[in-house]
Amino acid sequence: MGKANMNKFAGGESGDNPDFGKIKTPWNLDFSAGGSSGGSGAMVAAGLVPLSVGTDNGGSIRIPAALCGIVGFKPTFGRVSLDGIFPRAYTFDHAGPLTRSVEDSAIALQVLAGHDSDSETTIRKPVPDYSKALGGASTPLRVGFDRKFAEFGHPTVLDCVEKAIKKLEQLGASIREVTIPLGGGISRCRVRTGARTFIEHGGDLASASHGIHIRGRVMANGRGTCSRRGLHSRHSTAASPSKAPRAGDE
Repeated sequence: MGKANMNKFAGGESGDNPDFGKIKTPWNLDFSAGGSSGGSGAMVAAGLVPLSVGTDNGGSIRIPAALCGIVGFKPTFGRVSLDGIFPRAYTFDHAGPLTRSVEDSAIALQVLAGHDSDSETTIRKPVPDYSKALGGASTPLRVGFDRKFAEFGHPTVLDCVEKAIKKLEQLGASIREVTIPLGGGISRCRVRTGARTFIEHGGDLASASHGIHIRGRVMANGRGTCSRRGLHSRHSTAASPSKAPRAGDE
């Protein structure tokens, strides 16, 4: 066990930490491992550890997994305990495994998932046998693919994407072209995350020497949103629509 590098304050996708340096993908040290859980992704890809746990608000498990060529899994909110994890944005935080295979991911999630009395967000539902579920689905897998994301990028990467689509079809998956809207959804997510982070850690961010990228984004988005909407408590109903005191209650 050991500590892994990450984007400072779990904010950003660059894999660049001003205090501990840039996180490189072990496949090519000229390229970033991504973030924010870049250290976890790099260690698993390099074979230093069989698995690692990362956190994800808007891609911080999945981005390093993609850039390091491993499997990153962001579970449903409440499936994995957040106890012991420093919160960034209480209502957005997820924890999940980064592994070298889907089978390893299922094994890791089997251990990580489940209700935890010390983590008020975890759901009170039985944990299924994830490894058994890998045996095959009763209905064909449906995969949505937005072609506009294949219009830019490195040619080698785009070629791999096309090959992966063809392979999925050969395995029986149904490929459907979809359009993912890029309107205000992403911006709203960033603003709400910034607001929650400001509620949790605004005072520390204002006084500490955090990088301008993190402090500027959180303070600007968070302070503005909180002042407009009156969000001042961790469990504010404006920021967290669910009124239930604990996830999973009937």
